[in-house]
Amino acid sequence: MSNFIPVGNRTAFQPVGRCIYCGSTTSLEEEHIVPYSLHGHFVLPEASCRLCARVINEQIETPLLREMLLPIRTALGARTRKPKDRPRDFGVTLRAADKTERHVRVPVKDANIFAFGLNMPEPGILAGRPANTAVECESVLNLYNPSRTLDAVQPGRSELMQLASFDHAVLLRFLAKVAHGYAVAEYGIDAFDHLLPSCILGVPTKAAYGDLIGGDRKPIESPVDAWYLIEKYTCIVRATQQHYAAVRFKLLAMLPYMPHYVIVAGPLRRPMEAQSSTRASRPSAA
Repeated sequence: MSNFIPVGNRTAFQPVGRCIYCGSTTSLEEEHIVPYSLHGHFVLPEASCRLCARVINEQIETPLLREMLLPIRTALGARTRKPKDRPRDFGVTLRAADKTERHVRVPVKDANIFAFGLNMPEPGILAGRPANTAVECESVLNLYNPSRTLDAVQPGRSELMQLASFDHAVLLRFLAKVAHGYAVAEYGIDAFDHLLPSCILGVPTKAAYGDLIGGDRKPIESPVDAWYLIEKYTCIVRATQQHYAAVRFKLLAMLPYMPHYVIVAGPLRRPMEAQSSTRASRPSAA
């Protein structure tokens, strides 16, 4: 692992000059490759038009960060621009040994909180599967308790479970968004044909996602304090000798068992040697 950058450092790439999602050159804003609230620090200036930014915020980042990942972000002390709005307790289900349930509110430190991910096969475009081949996605539930380890959860006792909603499409669109932005930053906006914007701005079928997004057969080593790991990853499909711009990514890397992903951004317009440069961000104190 190399090129670690502490959370406090803002890393701005060269201004793009057009929207990386639709190509518009008007009303451009800076694009955070990984959101601030996930301790992201990579920024693309002049890279997102207001319309695409609104779609991404409303359809991807808001449901992901304020619903799906809100419990685990709160428990881990993720940074926020509105600290006064940070939840102090959650509505959870108390599930007893006889499987009866009742709903209560408990402090964050006392709840067993789940982080979500997807186990997926290698992206179809790299594995040689026909386009739009249906793939199986297995949900990953990673249990976290702020005040004790998983080993302390004993079978047969009542446990406080916090289960947020989990929308596969939102997570897949988020992975596509992160990978596309990072590929533009590292390779250049004109270096490859863009395959991911349709996945980001629309809602393709799971089969279409499976062509470009999948599991990583060579997991990135995870330092214990990393919020995420991201890496440029040039791939070659030997059958066609086509080079692809791709990104390897792991979210909530400090938690065990979180999946590693490979996301294919698109075919490179000029062949290049396989290369990679890894960066990771570290969490600050809550």
